[in-house]
Amino acid sequence: MIAACGGVASRHPAAVQGGVPATGPGFPIERADPSPQDLRLTGSLAGHVTQARAVCVQLAPPPEAEFVAQLMVELKQGRYLLLLSVRPFIGPGTYADTGARPAAGQPVATIALSRWRNPPTDPPARPGRPSTFSVDGSGLAGKVNAESIAAAGGRTSINGAWNCLPLR
Repeated sequence: MIAACGGVASRHPAAVQGGVPATGPGFPIERADPSPQDLRLTGSLAGHVTQARAVCVQLAPPPEAEFVAQLMVELKQGRYLLLLSVRPFIGPGTYADTGARPAAGQPVATIALSRWRNPPTDPPARPGRPSTFSVDGSGLAGKVNAESIAAAGGRTSINGAWNCLPLR
């Protein structure tokens, strides 16, 4: 099971409408109800994730609009956090994490994977190859294509559709 934000059209509209409380015990992602996913992990971490806990947040300026999706994935090797973020967020579309610094004013996209620990102690790993994620018009779903992320003593790729609940 992987916890994730965004991508797959929700088959559980009531769950999406509820959202996730911003305050309460633990991290918001730990309070999120599982949402449908269609993510394939290959490499050192392998599996097909069909459900995960996921939270999405859109922040308005100032200083810049930002989008963050957090997906908690549970695999045989343990829990992992997949982070998809972009700043400035310019709306629905595809964002690239190339590892290179974009031109001034262009969105900076980040795809990161880290082992879930409370508190977080492991540094997140970024893709070793250019990778992308998209955010659809709902702001609660999209697709990810992340290649060659260092994880579990090897390299992992993550591809597929994600879905999340809004933080309220």
